[in-house]
Amino acid sequence: MKVSDFQENEAALAHEAKAYNVALDDEPAYAAMVGSIVSMFALIEDYAPQFLSRLTGLSYQDAHSIMGTFRAFSNRLDLIKAVYKPRGIGSVDAIVGSHYVGLLNEANRIRNKYAHATYSTTRKSIILKTFSSDYNRGPEQIEQTEADFQADIIRLRRITAELHGLIHRNEIPRSLHKQLLKLSP
Repeated sequence: MKVSDFQENEAALAHEAKAYNVALDDEPAYAAMVGSIVSMFALIEDYAPQFLSRLTGLSYQDAHSIMGTFRAFSNRLDLIKAVYKPRGIGSVDAIVGSHYVGLLNEANRIRNKYAHATYSTTRKSIILKTFSSDYNRGPEQIEQTEADFQADIIRLRRITAELHGLIHRNEIPRSLHKQLLKLSP
């Protein structure tokens, strides 16, 4: 291409940008739910370095700095796994680590479903075309109602509560407690 191949048309671009619309613009309730999901994940994401800190004894600042070198959240979770796996599959650290990494993975999957989707609407639902621009994954088309969005929001709230309980009050859910009791003689 050459510079002469292009024409400047700022007025047309400004008009087009002002008129541009996406499906969620016409569905404020769905847009608000997507916003809640993305916002909750940002809170959940901050628990990963706190968990690494707890698992290793590193300061939060050091754990945060180490995790910050990884761009992908999944790589941050791989780091946590690399810390607890050598301690043995039946160790307290491995059982607790596996549970919480599972929660963090689940939260990441929920977030990615919404954050990497394009949206369209029907009369009763929203259609999510997930990972439409990711050439390494096959896009999936998911039809969701408001109840489906709410179920994901409720699940993210539960994940947040479990992470918060562990980090700030040293509390774990009953199912994890039962697993750990099996280790005691």
